[in-house]
Amino acid sequence: MHKINIDGDIEFEYGMEFSLLDSIEAQQLDIDYNCRAGFCGSCKCELVNGEVESIQTPNPVCPLGENEILTCCSRPKGDLELRFKNKLQQMTW
Repeated sequence: MHKINIDGDIEFEYGMEFSLLDSIEAQQLDIDYNCRAGFCGSCKCELVNGEVESIQTPNPVCPLGENEILTCCSRPKGDLELRFKNKLQQMTW
């Protein structure tokens, strides 16, 4: 199991979900996304530490900066530290 750290504040284990986006949602964290296929760029974050593997190819119309990944197109190869532009919050029902 790989540990995922978000913004130095939230930590959980990646539970072998399809993507990082799915894993983050499984933690009931409110993450922006729109397409789940690498087209919109809404789930973009900074990969601060660690390495990911690509499970889908992001659309070239959605450019990524240095150390940026799309959580819908990635899964961890080991422990990760991620940083989001907008801090993720627990969803409340």
